[in-house]
Amino acid sequence: MLRKLQVAAIVSCMLSNASAGTISIGTASARGQMRVDSYTVKGNATLFDGSVVETGQATATLHLNKGTDITMSTSSRGTLYSNRLVLQQGKSELAASTSFQLEANGLHVTPNEANSRGFVSVKDGNTLEVASLSGSCGVTNGHGVLLANVRPGRVVSFSMQAGANPQDFSGVGLVTFENGTYY
Repeated sequence: MLRKLQVAAIVSCMLSNASAGTISIGTASARGQMRVDSYTVKGNATLFDGSVVETGQATATLHLNKGTDITMSTSSRGTLYSNRLVLQQGKSELAASTSFQLEANGLHVTPNEANSRGFVSVKDGNTLEVASLSGSCGVTNGHGVLLANVRPGRVVSFSMQAGANPQDFSGVGLVTFENGTYY
């Protein structure tokens, strides 16, 4: 009897230690099917650090425990971490605080203000499109160099040359000066 209790205690400890490294960072929901970590899911799913979310015919809403909400459009794919979403294809709407970022095509999109909302789209031809709905979004390269500050109602597109290093950047655009700040 004592031996059975010892075995049960050891198995219980092993199971609790195995699940300790898999802490949920949020939930995903879809009206239809989505894929989470290669599993087809209808309705809701629990998200973990490094979860891959893919949408087909339905959009998916990702709600993170830190208060960030992301809506992935149809035919989108991204890898979710506690502090960022790496968007490989498609379009995502981000409603987040300044501590979350969205990465795509080697660029980083970060809300500049609390409760900012914007869209990030990966288009054909290595083009990334960033639009701000409310608040502003900063777009930086992998070294943290600010490439654009996207204000509400504005859309900025970035095109990467085929085979180019995402760290290399050259840009053409319009610079404006408003209220003592260059945009």
